[in-house]
Amino acid sequence: MEKAIHYYIMWQTSNETNVFIHKTINNYGKLQRIGLGEHT
Repeated sequence: MEKAIHYYIMWQTSNETNVFIHKTINNYGKLQRIGLGEHT
């Protein structure tokens, strides 16, 4: 049972990290598009 909880916590943490990374990449992509739009 303790192992299951441990794995769940690890999964939750990695899931939140993945969401954060995904959002950061999306925001960075938006900023790049805005920046490129200004230059052209």
